[in-house]
Amino acid sequence: MLIQRGQRYRVVNDTPAICMTYWKAPYTGGVKVVVPAGEVLVVTADPSPRATGADLLPERYDALLAKFVPFKERSDPKFGGYSLCLMFDQIDANCQLVTEE
Repeated sequence: MLIQRGQRYRVVNDTPAICMTYWKAPYTGGVKVVVPAGEVLVVTADPSPRATGADLLPERYDALLAKFVPFKERSDPKFGGYSLCLMFDQIDANCQLVTEE
């Protein structure tokens, strides 16, 4: 499976992921989450040659913010956003490449 920037994947089974949080400060956090079946995720960058996972953003980014990021973090003025990290084997087993809508 060749994962590339811009590809869209539909989650077909509830899938574990790491929700990475980004800050307007020298800090990055993360929490384990489950991405529900039906969500569409977009690959944000081409993975490096030795990568074992990919960074993705949900198409429903704003709607899922409260589900993935605890209130204390998302309400902090230094909170800068989030992304999801899925291992390649999770993408292969639980997601389907979306070629057209």
